[in-house]
Amino acid sequence: MRPKQKNSKASAERVVKDIRRATRKQYNSEEKIRIVLEGLRGDDSIAELCRREGIAQGVYYKWSKDFMEAGKKRLAGEGAARKVFRDLSAVFSFAVRRDILSSNPCMKAAVRKTDNQNNRFLTIEEVRKLGAACDALEAEGTNIKALNITRLWALTGCRRQEIVELKWSEIDADRSLLILDDTKTGISVRPLASAALVLLKSIKQNEDSEFVFPADFGDGYFQGTKTIWPKIVKRAGLEGVTPHTLRHTMGAIATSSGEALALTGAILGHSNMRSTMIYAHVQHDPSLQAANRVAQTIANALKGQHD
Repeated sequence: MRPKQKNSKASAERVVKDIRRATRKQYNSEEKIRIVLEGLRGDDSIAELCRREGIAQGVYYKWSKDFMEAGKKRLAGEGAARKVFRDLSAVFSFAVRRDILSSNPCMKAAVRKTDNQNNRFLTIEEVRKLGAACDALEAEGTNIKALNITRLWALTGCRRQEIVELKWSEIDADRSLLILDDTKTGISVRPLASAALVLLKSIKQNEDSEFVFPADFGDGYFQGTKTIWPKIVKRAGLEGVTPHTLRHTMGAIATSSGEALALTGAILGHSNMRSTMIYAHVQHDPSLQAANRVAQTIANALKGQHD
C-alpha cells in the first residue's frame, strides 16, 4: 500500500505545480525592469523583494542576466556610446516616473542623437507592398492583432510600444486625439487621423482588458509582433525594414508633401511640441488636418490604391 500513497502524493504535487504554472502572473518588460531596479537599489534583500513580488530568486537573477546580455549586444558596432547614453537616460526616466529619483541627470547632457544610420523610410510603392502583405497574411489567418498594429504604426507614425501598449483610455475619438500617458518623452498628445480612427473603431473592445491589443493569454498587452513582423516584411520584400521605419515614413511623407515642420513634429509627438500641446487651449485642428492628409496618402497605399 505504501507505493500507492507515494504515487498519490506525487500525483497531487504535479497537480499543484500545474495549477501554479497555469495561474502564474505574466510580467511585461516594464514590470521586470522595475523589479530589477528595486533589487539594484538594495533597500530590501533580493529574497525579501522576490517574496513580495511572488517570484523565485532564480527568476530575478535570470532577468538581471538577460538585461546585462541585452546591454552587451547594444554595445556592439558604431554609436555604442550614444546607445549606452540613451539606455541610461531611459532607465533614469523610468526611475523618475516611479518616484525613485527626482530628476533625470541625462537631460542636461549634450549628446549627438544620431550617427546617420536608421534613416530608412518607405516609398509610396513600398507602402503598397506592405499593405498587400498584411492583407495576404490576414487572408491566411495570421494574428489580426499584429497586422492591425502594423497598420497603425504606418497610419500614426507612433513609436513601436506606443501602439503595442495602447489603451482605450488614451483614445479621444470625439476630438480625434491620442493622449498617450507614458511615452519616451512623457505625456504626449497626437492628432489621430481619420484613417487610423476608422481602423481603431473596427476593433472589438475586450471588456476584461484596458489594452486595445490585449494578450492572447493572461494579463497585459499582445507581445506577438516580434515573431510576425519578420513574416510581414519578408512577404512584402522589404527585408531589413523595422517598425521604426514606418515612423520615419510618416515624417518623410509629411515633409515631402509640403507639411510644415511644426505640424510634422505634432504628428510624431516630438518632445518640443509635447510641452505646448498638453494645454487645453491649444488649437489641434491644423495638426489634425495635416495628419489626415498624410495618413490618407498612406492608407490609400496600404490598400493598394493610387492617388
